[in-house]
Amino acid sequence: MKNAKVLFIEARKQFSQEEVEQARWAVENFARNNPKIKKVGLAASLQYLGLLPAIKEELKKAKIEAVTGKGAIAKHEAQILGCDINAAKNIEKKVQAFLLASNGKFHALQLANSTSKPVFILSGGIIAEISREEIESVRKKRLGAVKRFLSSNKIGIIASTKHGQNNMKEALKIKGILEKQGKKAVIFIGDTINISELENFSCESWINTACPAITLDSTKIVNWSEIEKFFR
Repeated sequence: MKNAKVLFIEARKQFSQEEVEQARWAVENFARNNPKIKKVGLAASLQYLGLLPAIKEELKKAKIEAVTGKGAIAKHEAQILGCDINAAKNIEKKVQAFLLASNGKFHALQLANSTSKPVFILSGGIIAEISREEIESVRKKRLGAVKRFLSSNKIGIIASTKHGQNNMKEALKIKGILEKQGKKAVIFIGDTINISELENFSCESWINTACPAITLDSTKIVNWSEIEKFFR
């Protein structure tokens, strides 16, 4: 099975004319309510990439420059994934704010937590800014997760077999580093990672080597990038 090929089939949302017009109206209001913003980093989850041409057109009418970038593993320009927000991060220094077309706040909170720029999300024909309170809540959880890890001795290392998220080499490397520090480390391997199932094990804290976004709402799981500096 080593040479088995994986076929990814895109499932984009089909937007009605009414939904496109709602998006245009939302961008028009955004421009009116934020007159100082003249350069916007534009991004979207896969399902919402089809809205970007209309959004760009409205931004241009409002004399706002739309800047897009390419992610590390995402296929399309301006596309962000749970494990790859580089389409936005790579253009952070070029823009005043980010405008993300997506459903829900999953990607928006992930982006807001990793940038100093305002993040606006277009969803359901409305553009709203991710509030400082929401960002602060996420950052407090991340700080809490790091502190918990540092005081823990029994660590679970999450490794996924899912294509594109398989980082077994990193998991083994981390295990070795932790054991040298006197911590007990156990690798847990699975396909789809269900965070609630982790409660069935006695690990005090977890290190994630799969999709980085699964740590976003947890105070028991850290990404290696969050705590690597403590082992240099």
